[in-house]
Amino acid sequence: CHHSSHLLLHEEQAYKELIGMDAVILSTKKYIGNNGVSVPPMKYSDVRRAFITEKIGLRDNTSLYSTGLAALLIELPHRELGGKITPWHDVVEIGNLCHQEGVKYHCDGARIFEASAAYGCVSSDAGM
Repeated sequence: CHHSSHLLLHEEQAYKELIGMDAVILSTKKYIGNNGVSVPPMKYSDVRRAFITEKIGLRDNTSLYSTGLAALLIELPHRELGGKITPWHDVVEIGNLCHQEGVKYHCDGARIFEASAAYGCVSSDAGM
């Protein structure tokens, strides 16, 4: 999940306490100041880079799911970033990548409907 995810900032590690999950944090802090953007939302390139890092040392046809990476949480919109949204083509590509790797793709139910208005499409188009 993104370093500004509500899961990390407001859930007090409930994911760890309730179901024993650990978070893999995707930070976009390195982009601060690029193109006038303070902290950008998660993009496909961030997820792809994280997936490649997680796959180092695995056989070629091994899915990320087999490593224990079970789900990717996307914030739409990023409330902590002033309502910024991940570009739509990135949302779709992240979904495709998760599907290829056997990783579940999650967006909070209320948020996906809120974000779909900003995108001008229906939430089912994201493959979530």
